[in-house]
Amino acid sequence: MLETTRTYLLEKLALSEESKEIAQRHACYYRDLLATAARDRAAVAGWAAAYLCEIDNLRAALAWSFGSEGDSSMGVALAAASTPVWLEASLLGECESWTERALANIAGSQRGTRDEMVLQSALGFSLMFTKGMTSNAHAALTRAAELARSFGDSDYHLRALNSLCSFHLRFGNFREALAVARQCEAAQLINEPVATPTADWTLGVSLYFLGEYASARTHLERVLRRPISATRRADMVRFGFDQRVNALGALAITRWLQGSPDDALRISQISVDEAQTLEHPVSLCMTLAWAGSIIALRTGDIVSARRYAEILADRSEKHALTTYRACGLGIEGVLYAKGGDPDTAVELLRVSLDGMRKGRYYIFYTMFLCDLAEALGAAWSFDESFTAVDEALERAISNEELWFLPEALRIKGELDLLTGGPRSAAVAEDYFIQSLALARRQGALSWELRSVMSLARLWQSQDRGKDARELLAPVYDRFTGGLDTVDLKAAKALIEEIKMSPADR
Repeated sequence: MLETTRTYLLEKLALSEESKEIAQRHACYYRDLLATAARDRAAVAGWAAAYLCEIDNLRAALAWSFGSEGDSSMGVALAAASTPVWLEASLLGECESWTERALANIAGSQRGTRDEMVLQSALGFSLMFTKGMTSNAHAALTRAAELARSFGDSDYHLRALNSLCSFHLRFGNFREALAVARQCEAAQLINEPVATPTADWTLGVSLYFLGEYASARTHLERVLRRPISATRRADMVRFGFDQRVNALGALAITRWLQGSPDDALRISQISVDEAQTLEHPVSLCMTLAWAGSIIALRTGDIVSARRYAEILADRSEKHALTTYRACGLGIEGVLYAKGGDPDTAVELLRVSLDGMRKGRYYIFYTMFLCDLAEALGAAWSFDESFTAVDEALERAISNEELWFLPEALRIKGELDLLTGGPRSAAVAEDYFIQSLALARRQGALSWELRSVMSLARLWQSQDRGKDARELLAPVYDRFTGGLDTVDLKAAKALIEEIKMSPADR
């Protein structure tokens, strides 16, 4: 209706003294409409077209239900029925707001019901992305899992486990994430088609962060080998993000670490392309933060990294995804560091890390902390640089962030060399050797290359050019692709430089 028509009719409705009855019938209609649709999982895939156009009606119905003259029990049921709409549109701020109001109004017979289960599940997921890994988010997801088990509801039990695994991953508690993933693996016994890919996604990502790349790759590739489901959109609403594009992102980083830059770039591009076609901001931000930006930075594709950072900043801002906004700032900081502006890099990285701490979003915290340490070192702020890298190492060891530990050890060694102290070379060499040994145990060829380059440069400076070349060349030769990526170009240049040095002749 035109606004003038709407205003006129609302005035007439108020004069008729039928406002409350009409408002109640209006809320009841949308409660029943959405509740009926939610029972048909295939129909949920069409919610974007069918129900997003009704979003203002939902807002009006919920506002009346929880208002002074409304019906709070109606509001609880309507809020539960409408959760897929908010998740579909990535309106997680509104999802959080309405589910919190509904749970605050649950009383008597509505406690311990399926409506509470649905609300707790949606609240926990929304809080993770809007407020971070709070105790309220964890409590909501745990309560949802308990209720789902008590009802024998395999669908919501799987949703809750998936979200709890995401919670622990984002919190940086990777061993606990793996424990939840094992519960998802056990859930494959139930008659739930998406249980197997969910188990493989949770296991693959958890194992990746724990540095078990071969096993991680096996699980992630299983997710991708399955035909794309006809209910993909519905499953994205159920779990809050698209598992396939996230698995692609994790696989891209895994393949880079295993020494296949070409594979990593190809998979990363597929991940970003698919995420953009989904028109689902949470899935897109997740993909840009994981596969897009990290792979672009690691392979030296600065243009793509900058483009991904801009899109990530825009989408995270529009949809109040505060944790991804913090991640985007960190990527911008790294770009400034690579562009030769360490002061701006330090400023952005500090704001990024502060945002991550506030949201308790630690999945990439150690990585950005090491980036801050390098930027501080480039700005000759060595005391602060060592504070940052020491914190990063402590976190990586205590949290078993084994995926990044070899690089953190290498960076520590490089910073020791910068100080130029009497024992700096010996201390740095020890860190490089530790990094190299761990990378080799993990099968992380890309970390191994970075470690041997640092060690080779040190040995070259000590007139040990022959040892340096014999260490570096065989590692470089194990790469069969990606020879034009930044690390491999640097390695080739270093090999040629060593060959030309007098100590190597």
